[in-house]
Amino acid sequence: MDAVYVGSTGLQVSEVGFGTWRFGREDATGTTEVGKQRAFELLDAYAEGGGRFIDTADMYGDGLAETWIGEWFETREWDRESFVVASKVYWPTRNDPNGDGLGRKHLRRSVDAVLGRLGTDYVDLLYTHRWDDETPVEEFMRTLDGFVA
Repeated sequence: MDAVYVGSTGLQVSEVGFGTWRFGREDATGTTEVGKQRAFELLDAYAEGGGRFIDTADMYGDGLAETWIGEWFETREWDRESFVVASKVYWPTRNDPNGDGLGRKHLRRSVDAVLGRLGTDYVDLLYTHRWDDETPVEEFMRTLDGFVA
């Protein structure tokens, strides 16, 4: 599978990304849309086809998508370095005043939780699910800048 650049960053990703929105997610009847075994089968097929760009988020399946991706890497022969893993933050992950949004405290807790679930010490790409009208852009950008190694 060919790779393409992400904007002007120099980072290259597979031309077809693999989204994990339905991993561990329950539908209106309480049925899990994509369970762990099926998630692993889909990730295997994607990787075997040359795909190397996996997109997830802290809220997908209440964190199960990230957990399963981490477990998938642990149980497979794939080199994590050969993949680009992206995650997203914003939505509530805790029931407290700093439990959502793009403020410094929530971002730090969210990124720590993302890394823990993925079983890695970095993500290649971090997105936000939406804009936060309550957090000054300078604070948000300063916090993100602090994550860059």
